[in-house]
Amino acid sequence: MKIQLDGISNARDIGGIPVDGGIVATGRLLRSGEHSRMTESDGKRLAACGLRRVIDLRTAAERDNVPDRKINGVEYVNIPIIQATTFGISYESADGPTIALKLQQGIRRMHDKGETPEEHMQELYGRFVRNDHCREHIGQFVRLLADNPTDGATLWHCSAGKDRVGVCTAVLLHCLGASREQIKADYMLTNELTRDNMTSVVNKVRPCVSPEMMQLVLKMLYVDESYIDTFFAECDRLYDGIDGYVAAIGVTDEHKRKLAKNYILH
Repeated sequence: MKIQLDGISNARDIGGIPVDGGIVATGRLLRSGEHSRMTESDGKRLAACGLRRVIDLRTAAERDNVPDRKINGVEYVNIPIIQATTFGISYESADGPTIALKLQQGIRRMHDKGETPEEHMQELYGRFVRNDHCREHIGQFVRLLADNPTDGATLWHCSAGKDRVGVCTAVLLHCLGASREQIKADYMLTNELTRDNMTSVVNKVRPCVSPEMMQLVLKMLYVDESYIDTFFAECDRLYDGIDGYVAAIGVTDEHKRKLAKNYILH
């Protein structure tokens, strides 16, 4: 369910998603992009949603470069899912030439490594499975929700709320008993909920790049089903499925029972 905010993109309540034995409770689990452009009205809207905790999944460098605007009375927790980022830019607030330069630099680095943008994104999603740091912190995210529920809502975000947030939400939904189809549907909803923001970004960038480069840029701005499929495929390859991956990141059956107790309406 979309949460209409002025300065925060891709915000939604994942309540209502069908899971084994019921549905995800509303007003408990929220996801979004970063909060540096949060308005006063956004803060009031989130407070009205019962927000009690924000989990920032970005690196320390990202947090320093684009700090969150914070809400009084809300707990803030940092769980950096990856160790470094490719671009480190807030697309919505930067101008067209700056965005174009950063994206072109990143795409050239991919080209130098023999990667297309799709392959680069697929590699990132595979790294969520293979990399020790990623596994440790995705596990920390899920265990925090299981072991330390609040009396209201917890929101987690990265920069755009699509990749790190997308994978963490996918793992959480699996632990809650959602089907692969439901997980993918929530993941792909990002393209719909960010369409207006991304259209604005595209319009700023388009005059600064060639049509061919623009097609590559689009691969970096939107999610693609092949990205989350790569995550699941790596779980299958290395852990005989996502259940094996969940066990490897330290999420136990007891954690799953706690998640069900606190976040599922039966």
